[in-house]
Amino acid sequence: HGVAQVFAVGGKDVRLIGRRAESLRAAMDKIKASLKGFTAHGIVSAKDAQAALKRIRPTTDMKEAAAATLVVEAVPFEQELQLRVFEELDRICPPPTVLASSSGQVASELVGRVKRKERVVAAHFWYPSQMIPAVEVCAGPDTAPDVVPWLCKALEGVGKVPVVLNRE
Repeated sequence: HGVAQVFAVGGKDVRLIGRRAESLRAAMDKIKASLKGFTAHGIVSAKDAQAALKRIRPTTDMKEAAAATLVVEAVPFEQELQLRVFEELDRICPPPTVLASSSGQVASELVGRVKRKERVVAAHFWYPSQMIPAVEVCAGPDTAPDVVPWLCKALEGVGKVPVVLNRE
């Protein structure tokens, strides 16, 4: 939910994809509470908080990721689940969509079932994502050279400070 909030506050339309409607409702409740706190502390205006909420569309349909230029995976740190998610995203999302993992897993561990490995990268948001500015960005051995600079620019565009790691 924190990563979704980051991009929505940064002016981006967000598809928050979850496995269950209940977890999506809980995530939206957490985003609303966080934005309320941000508003109370003058971090965002009430108008901007409402606009951010309108930019987030929760869904259980993974196919909603197909139109994205960037997909940030944030599933639990379970390798089989992550492999399934990246396999499906690789199938659904046409190139040059960047597939990033925020789960802390290195990119090379996520591409076992991915055909287009060159677009997979690690983007580890520090928790809580909506408050900590740093995001670790690390290419895998198969990541295309233009992916990390592109991702860093996208992160800077939503107020994050990318920290590029030169090896996994």
